[in-house]
Amino acid sequence: MSELIPYCKHTVTPEDEAAVLRALRSGYLTQGPEIEAFEHELAALSGAKYAIAVNSGTAALHLAYAATGVTVIAVPAISFVATANAAHHANRRVEFIDCDREDGLIVLGAEPQEIEVVVTLGGEPLSGWGARTIVDACHGPIRHPDCALATCFSFHPAKHVACGEGGAIVTNDAAFADQCRLLRSHGRRGTEMVALGYNYRMPEMGAALGRSQLARYTENVRERRRLAHWYDQAFAGKVQTVPHGPESARHLYQLLLPNRDAAQQHLASRGIGTAIHYPVIPLQPYYRDRYGYRPGMFPGAESHAARTLSLPLFPGLTEAEQDRVIAAVLEVAG
Repeated sequence: MSELIPYCKHTVTPEDEAAVLRALRSGYLTQGPEIEAFEHELAALSGAKYAIAVNSGTAALHLAYAATGVTVIAVPAISFVATANAAHHANRRVEFIDCDREDGLIVLGAEPQEIEVVVTLGGEPLSGWGARTIVDACHGPIRHPDCALATCFSFHPAKHVACGEGGAIVTNDAAFADQCRLLRSHGRRGTEMVALGYNYRMPEMGAALGRSQLARYTENVRERRRLAHWYDQAFAGKVQTVPHGPESARHLYQLLLPNRDAAQQHLASRGIGTAIHYPVIPLQPYYRDRYGYRPGMFPGAESHAARTLSLPLFPGLTEAEQDRVIAAVLEVAG
């Protein structure tokens, strides 16, 4: 069998290695100058006034939810489970909203909510944000809509910018940013604990790596779009794919297949890694058993989740590897 083509793969350059070594030699392993610089550079790239670096995208969501002070958070039925789990950890009531069966995205404004979470699934940005919107942009792109309350990012190795593990919240609301910073580090102001907070700090080495990778974020997205366009041309009129607009960061390239599970097995037999993004959250065993959600309650999300399959898409994917993927897909879809 040919060498496995993974569905995702991160890139570490000599510049990345030098940045991490710089942090290790600086005398700071945490709460040092790399964090402050990373936050400044991230805010500038996203267009937000404030950035709060944390140790995961889940931590970013949790702090954003906890800092709102609301009781109900509406999330899409299609996302990574952390989008909903973080709300439960913040002691908020979660209301799931059905999604479009083709693109898997939430339909905005269907119901008035205290806080509505918009997920940029696969890197596809949406319009229609409001002052009560938190954008889960853990798939990118790195930008903050002026009218949204906050945008949360993940810097997991599979993402456009990798910190090892890491995340961040960006916002234009000074009071909200201050509350997130307070909760990030045990709820302490100076020597006094004034709130029940958490230890969500990002290490200096992660921030240094993130700064190095931020410098090539635009190039990274450009390459992902180029690879996605090549897939689009190969599959046009032959295989249905999840639609994306020109502003998508193209974190995922997803097929919509009636025989998804068989197709995944076929691609695996050809040495091609794939992934499923994502099962319907409220139909996961925890939510189903605890809250009584049942199949049929989220028809759009269920249709989408049953058919999607994510193909390899990452900077560094070669032309020969992509041609292998395309050939294998056409074998099973033809």
